[in-house]
Amino acid sequence: MTPSHEAPGQPLASPYSVLMSDIGYETAVSMKHAVLAHLSALLPEVEGVGVGRVRDEWGFVVNLSSMPKASESMLPEIDGIPISYQVGVVTASSEK
Repeated sequence: MTPSHEAPGQPLASPYSVLMSDIGYETAVSMKHAVLAHLSALLPEVEGVGVGRVRDEWGFVVNLSSMPKASESMLPEIDGIPISYQVGVVTASSEK
């Protein structure tokens, strides 16, 4: 994924545009940096992105410094992969 040339708020052009149930943990990890760049362009409050369980499937867990004023910029998913937002510190987990 190369979101650096994607317009914020537009779907990411990705070879991984499939349902999360079709891809696993390793694929989500490989997408993490591109997702961070994309979401950071939308939300200045983004501090980091991790991979974790979101609604019983692998998804992205986004750490925010504070609740964004523009909550409409908080995407519920990217390329069919769910996103969960947390304000404050996100701790790493060894769950796979």
